[in-house]
Amino acid sequence: MSIETSQEPDAPAAPTISIVSGYVKIEWVAPFENYRPILGYGYQVLIGTSAGTFVESKTLCDGVAQEATRYCLIDMHDLRTTPYNLAYGDLIQAKVLAAHARGWSEASPANTDGAHVEVEPSAVVAPARGILTGPTQLDVYWTALNLYDAGGSEVLSYHLQYDNATAANTWLDVIGLSPDSMLLTVIVSTNVESGAQYGFRVRARNIFGWGPYSAVTYIQAAREPDQPIPPTTSIDASTGGVVITWYAPSARG
Repeated sequence: MSIETSQEPDAPAAPTISIVSGYVKIEWVAPFENYRPILGYGYQVLIGTSAGTFVESKTLCDGVAQEATRYCLIDMHDLRTTPYNLAYGDLIQAKVLAAHARGWSEASPANTDGAHVEVEPSAVVAPARGILTGPTQLDVYWTALNLYDAGGSEVLSYHLQYDNATAANTWLDVIGLSPDSMLLTVIVSTNVESGAQYGFRVRARNIFGWGPYSAVTYIQAAREPDQPIPPTTSIDASTGGVVITWYAPSARG
């Protein structure tokens, strides 16, 4: 008859890391226990830093508390701060150790694939004046962010504001703050005054939050052209004819 003798648990396999509902999910599988239960002792989860080290934070992922479920959900923002300091696009890595009455296992290998750090969107390119702008309406449009500039996560809303001709002193919401909007072109026609200038800015939101506002674009509501300056007259030396010259005035929108 053979008698099995217990020792520390085997090292777990490399954890699986994914993004679920905007949270980083670190998930692992129970290793071979070597004839003593892990239950009651749990796991230790070490998360990779930008310096290449692996650090435990029980606040983010307490492997003892999660011994039954064997996963943690972590706010992406926490991995972008000290001590992890991960940057956009970095692979999120972790190692896991298991314990029972005989002690701790060796650390698992770190994962070599899985989720990468995602962030809020970058700034949208400043909006532009559309051809439908007239004396009583303003046509404004902008370009959608690609996935990289959107922070690696799909844009959920574009938020457009305008200053109601206050020289950027007061900003009013047009679309996209609530409810969400994926429109890329808008006609503003409420209280538009012919000849007035209106500032517009736009920003994007993904599951991690709002990005910064774009630069401000000023759009002038159309009105009659400005008065031309007086024309000049001269004599054409070759023909003796009268030459009348004038310059185009401001189109004023």
